Amino acid sequence: MTNKPFPETKETWQTAVYEGMGLTVENGRLLYAARQFTYSELKAWFRASFSEGYHPDFGPALQRNAIGFADWVYGSGGEPNWARSDEQQHRYRNSLPKKRMGAGALIMDEDGRILLVEPTYKPVWEIPGGVVEQDESPRDCCQREVKEELGLSLPFEELLIIDYNTPTDAKSESLMFIFDGGTLKSSIIKQIKHDAEELESYQFFTPNHLPKAMTLSLKNRILAAWQVKVQGGNRYIENGLGN
Repeated sequence: MTNKPFPETKETWQTAVYEGMGLTVENGRLLYAARQFTYSELKAWFRASFSEGYHPDFGPALQRNAIGFADWVYGSGGEPNWARSDEQQHRYRNSLPKKRMGAGALIMDEDGRILLVEPTYKPVWEIPGGVVEQDESPRDCCQREVKEELGLSLPFEELLIIDYNTPTDAKSESLMFIFDGGTLKSSIIKQIKHDAEELESYQFFTPNHLPKAMTLSLKNRILAAWQVKVQGGNRYIENGLGN
């Protein structure tokens, strides 16, 4: 049943609330002004009300706005989106700015050298990592890519660098993350099994002698991450450079 209207304004929405709680609009407004609705009553009412008779988006919208309405009643937050349907919510989400994200790992050996990989599909060296997929966190991406490329399961608990890259003619703006992959013992290095379809090879390089076949932005980002790893902490940079 969808014969009842979907409230389009705060006033009609509040009227529906009062009627749904078995109150007249006048009494509801008096109780509302006196802040006599308890938080638990509001949440319980949101979960139980309007299961039938209203637009099918109404129930989910009320559920989504339960906390927002309660906060509004008690004056501790802004107003929720009273009449935003799931379709409207979806359109709003899709209208937000989108940034590409990439995540990589700074992995070193016991001699202080940095692990780089040589992809089969581009003529440059890179750190292990890749593009963050939809609904995937940067850290999860880093773990997944290192597992796929090198067969290693590493925790990546520490973030070293966030690098914002401005848009170019070839690429849109992006955020690049480098996580600390730790120092690998020789016994762990022997366990590396690189994916031959994605990687030609892997190799360790000293920070002062990174390969020439590497983009300048990535080289700067790697060196910035290495400095942070040595000095401690983490850092925000732009286009591979500090402020």
